[in-house]
Amino acid sequence: DYRRLVVSDRYLASILMHAQDAIVSLDTRGVIVSWNAGAERLFGVNERQAIGQPIAALLGDSVSLRDALEQARGGNSARLDLQLPASGKFLDATFTVISGEADHSLGIAAIIRDVTARVSAETALRESEARLRDILDRAPAVVFLKDRDGRRLFVNAEYLRIFARQPHEVLGKTDFDLFPAEIARALKEN
Repeated sequence: DYRRLVVSDRYLASILMHAQDAIVSLDTRGVIVSWNAGAERLFGVNERQAIGQPIAALLGDSVSLRDALEQARGGNSARLDLQLPASGKFLDATFTVISGEADHSLGIAAIIRDVTARVSAETALRESEARLRDILDRAPAVVFLKDRDGRRLFVNAEYLRIFARQPHEVLGKTDFDLFPAEIARALKEN
């Protein structure tokens, strides 16, 4: 049993040290107790420099961070989206309690992931969609997009002008919702 426990501990330690995400353990006050290689890569701070520092020194002291730590101390998981002021990196952080015997709180585990690439891609996509929407809204032709069930996903400004409708009146609606049945059937056949 002891041998299996040692192997198990080594196995878990290896996972912890080789994880790409930052995995940090904190005491109940939010002070860093352990720090993996993922945290070193993310923050550019080695383990010796990090241990003993409050996590707020790295993530920025904010009401939302204090609330997340408080939720974790209380036994609830808390998720937080952050942006590091110094580097501009966007982070997704999850905090959860580390429990001992009789559910006594020993500290807080923090798993922190760099989501900068995802946030940049989402921003670029939103900007691209806004440009496309602007182009389509300036088009003199009626433009609309339907899903496979015939529900409108997009209509341009010319569509709204010609049919004298507001977006909420047509989006998500089918031809049968908007037109008499005879016209709707004819539109569906085309």
